[in-house]
Order: sequence, then C-alpha cells, then structure tokens
Amino acid sequence: MKKQNKVLITGGSGFIGFHLAKHLAEKGYKVDLCGNKIKPDDDDEIRDFLKKTNSRYINIDLTEKKEFEKLDNDYCQVYHLAAVCGTKYFYSEPERVLRVNTLSTINLLDWIKSTKCKDIFYASSAEVYGGTIQEFGWGVPTGEDVPAYVGALKNPRSSYGMSKLIGEYFFLNYAKKYGLNVRIGRYHNIYGERMGTDHVIAEFCQRICKKVNPFPIFGGDATRSFIYVEDGVKAARLIMETDKTISEIINIGSEEEVTISKVADELFKIGDFHPKVEIKPSPKGSVKRRCPSIEKLIKITNYSPTISLQEGLKKTFLWYKSKSSKNE
Repeated sequence: MKKQNKVLITGGSGFIGFHLAKHLAEKGYKVDLCGNKIKPDDDDEIRDFLKKTNSRYINIDLTEKKEFEKLDNDYCQVYHLAAVCGTKYFYSEPERVLRVNTLSTINLLDWIKSTKCKDIFYASSAEVYGGTIQEFGWGVPTGEDVPAYVGALKNPRSSYGMSKLIGEYFFLNYAKKYGLNVRIGRYHNIYGERMGTDHVIAEFCQRICKKVNPFPIFGGDATRSFIYVEDGVKAARLIMETDKTISEIINIGSEEEVTISKVADELFKIGDFHPKVEIKPSPKGSVKRRCPSIEKLIKITNYSPTISLQEGLKKTFLWYKSKSSKNE
C-alpha cells in the first residue's frame, strides 16, 4: 500500500461501492464515499460504517461539473463505480441510463486530470459484449479479447452495455492523453447483500421471503457465473494495487457456470421453501450463456476466491430475510 492512502469511491453508497469501502477501510485506507442517492442518516449500514471508520460521505451529483468542487484533490486512488444499474431501468429509462452513466464518467475524468491522483479504476460490465456470444457464437469462458457488441440498438436493454462500453473508451483514451493509470474491471454477475431489488438473486430471495407460489423463473436454462461481492471487491483492490494492470481490461467473476434454475434450487433449500416452479422465457435481449475467463486476473494478481456459491447465496438470503422481517 502507498504511504498516502486516501481513496475516493464514486457510488460509495451503492452495492459494490459500499462493500468496497468496507474492504478498503479494513486494509487501512482512508475512504471518501460520494454519490447522490442517500442521506447517510437514512441508511443504518452507511451511518454505522462512517462512525466506526475514518471515512466520510460527500453528497454530489456527478452529472454536474461544478459539483466536483466538493471533492479533495489529493486522493491516491479513485474507484469509479457510480452508475444507473438495474435491469428494469435498462428497459424503462434507457435515455437516463445513457445520460447519467456517460456524463458522470466524462465529468470525473475531466476532474481527475486536474488533481494529483493518477490511479483510477473503472467498474465496467460483461454487458459490453453481451451480444457477441449470442449473435456470433464467441467462446465460453470468454476472455477480455472478445469483440464488443452490446446487441441491437433498438433494444433498450443495450443502454447499459453501451454506456459501459463508452466509459471504457473514454478511460483508455484519457489515459493516453493525460497520463492516467487506468484499470478497467469487467464485473460478471456480482451479487450479495445490498444489491437492490432487480438482480435475479435478489428477486429470488424476496419472492422466497414472500412465499410466492407458483414461483416464476425467467430463462431457467440460461447460465451465469456468479461472484460474491466480498470476492469481487477484493479483486478490484488487487487490480488497483499493481502496476501490471495499468491500461488493462480484466474480467472479474467466477468460472463456475450454473443455470438460473440451479440457483433457484439452492435458494429454495436455504429458505426451506419448495414451491411449484413455472419456467418462463428469458427477458428480451438477455444472453443465453455468460461465463468469463479469469485467467488474466489470477495470473497478474494471484487472486483466488474464498466464498463458494452456496455460502454466498446463504449470506445473501439471510440478509434479505432480515430486511423482509423488519418490513412486516
């Protein structure tokens, strides 16, 4: 770790951002979280984290350049995780997804080139090549050299993948122009506590808590490779802490490919709930298979996952169950 260890996380009150903040604080970093979603006092976990650590929360609208005056200029690292995410938003508000995700990235890069910080991590997504496997039969597990194709432009789901692909291009080209040490991590189906309500695992947990029966599963034979959030944020830190990852795109995920139906079955066991299952078609534009190669991540950083899918699902379900109990 560098001697000067002050870090900024955009989207710090969100799912990955908050878990990353906790992880970095445990490693001795001083963490500033920024975003515009919450007031810290309205979120018990954020409030407790700020009390226990040498951290602060900065309320900022990243789509407005003038808002960046609220930030310091002496960070040693910046993690850019802020984004409008969630499948329902891809379909219902694609223009907002594109606008917010792209403007926040441009404004952040314009700000950081005027600061002392050179090391920056960009949280991208497997959605940047979501259509490549589906349309062109690219191999699975999929490496970082896959051609980028987000899917048909008229499909609103493409909005998120397009925004992340644009972000990757901005990061790589700003790095060349202004001498920034950028790293791009492509997350593949990261899950865990605080992931909201729209992720497939979150939806399953909530339905099990509500005893929904019959239980709908959309695209039960589709496959994904899930990575628990604790492993996901550890990977981001390892990527940031070595110069070997500068200007590299690196997959963050798991090579354990499972069907959506198998995930549901595991959660049924954990929740001791055995409903009648109704298999329905996958959402429009959803890919049939997704599984990354993480050979590059392992080779460069010596990364190794520590949480199995079964353990991660149990942790996640119990968190959603506790929230469900409080709302009853």
